[in-house]
Amino acid sequence: MLDFIKNLFKKQEKEKETVKLGNLGGWFDSRVSNVHDSLNENINVMREKIKAEIEKTKSNLEVLKEAKLQNPNIPMRAKQVMEGNRQSYIKIISNFLDNIKIETDYEILLKFCNDFDISLISLGKSTTRSYHVLKEFFAHQATDIAIDIKNIEQMIKEIKSEIKNSKVTELENIKSKITSVKNKINQKGDFKEELESREAELSGLIKEKENLLKEIESVRNSEDYSNFNSLKTEKELISEEINDNDDIIFQSFSLLNRALRKFSRIILEDEKLLNDYVENPVNTLLKDKELKIIKILGSLGKNLTEDKLGLDEKKKNKTLAEIKKLSKDFFVDFMNSHDKLSEHMRVIEEEIEHSEINNKYKALNERLNMANNNLENVGNNVENLKQSIGKIDIEKMKSNLEKEIKEMLKIEISVV
Repeated sequence: MLDFIKNLFKKQEKEKETVKLGNLGGWFDSRVSNVHDSLNENINVMREKIKAEIEKTKSNLEVLKEAKLQNPNIPMRAKQVMEGNRQSYIKIISNFLDNIKIETDYEILLKFCNDFDISLISLGKSTTRSYHVLKEFFAHQATDIAIDIKNIEQMIKEIKSEIKNSKVTELENIKSKITSVKNKINQKGDFKEELESREAELSGLIKEKENLLKEIESVRNSEDYSNFNSLKTEKELISEEINDNDDIIFQSFSLLNRALRKFSRIILEDEKLLNDYVENPVNTLLKDKELKIIKILGSLGKNLTEDKLGLDEKKKNKTLAEIKKLSKDFFVDFMNSHDKLSEHMRVIEEEIEHSEINNKYKALNERLNMANNNLENVGNNVENLKQSIGKIDIEKMKSNLEKEIKEMLKIEISVV
């Protein structure tokens, strides 16, 4: 076979052939079919020889198993050692023979041939002692088995050599590349179809965004939206008024803070209410419908006048002046003002919440955000598809195939 392979790959270069990519696989198979046929034939022959050698080895193992000692009068201990090693040797060799499988797939077979050397080393290590013991008792039988194993090794080496010399691995690699190029062409076509679809989708999204922006601009310029903005401005002004109104209470109780904290340590009733006024005077006042704070402030003023809180004269006088200002009318006016402003705020907020123009404006902006997200996603898809298409260089792949086929078969072709 070796001469046939050499002749196949040393052909004189002929005139360049033109082969369509769709026909390249068949064209290539026709050029290398003889290689496969010849290799398969030789491997089948070697397979049968190996099978015969395995059967011969197994027969020799049976002979070893049934062999009788030439000198039966050896010590019992020696007989036991011999028998133990004989059983171990026969078992290991039998398992080794059972694992010899000559597959039809070249790649698997080549791997088996490469691994066989490792298996032989392992076999040698596991049988060295048994073999040497058996040679002392059954030299002829042990030698026959060793020769059989050596013959099998040689046959497997021949199979390995046949596969390598046939260059079938390289040929199969080229076949795979032919299939790969076809797949890449199909993949590139699929990418182009998807790109066309995505670009159309992108164009539609751009148009949708433009329409949304126009619609949003139209809403912004409408009288209804202007009125809505006026409501928002009015809400801000009311909020400022509420804060200013609350700030009056905060400032007053801020001046009273030190005195109130001292007073909270000696007050006998309404201690919790007093502490609430210290922590949050506005909220506490709004909940104090009976205005118990007036009584507390009266008691506070009395304790200050009697110097029971230990404040210096200047602080005491400022605190008393502030207490005097915090009359019932003061608190009632604050609460009335707060209620009026809060009600006004509620009405404004309700108008804002139920504003049709505002709801329309928000809905348009939500659609715009969604359109922007879709634009980004589809835009990324388009760019990724363009990059993927750009990476698939069909002409370069065809050129590489032409070079590899020329190098392997000595045939110059043009793949179209």
